[in-house]
Amino acid sequence: MASGAGHSVLYLESHAPFRLDVDTLITVAISNDTANPFAFIAFDTPRRTDPLRLRVGDLHPAISAAAEARIDGWIKAVIFTALDVFYETFNSKRHELGYS
Repeated sequence: MASGAGHSVLYLESHAPFRLDVDTLITVAISNDTANPFAFIAFDTPRRTDPLRLRVGDLHPAISAAAEARIDGWIKAVIFTALDVFYETFNSKRHELGYS
């Protein structure tokens, strides 16, 4: 499926009033299927957002304005989704421990 991949981790953490962490692994992969028009794919694990698929022409010889906007939008969606999960988990744990 992918001939090469790079990974980054978005890690959100709280220590008080209790320890809590939420992480998202971001993977960028290159397809080795020459029939696939989308040579590049970025996805988060666990998959909370739709994958970002890009064509070579979107990025080479220069990144297109549309591709840049799609990348920026996808990154924001991943970050906001991770923040939402963190917030929901924090509130759930807070109520479970009796904090108001």
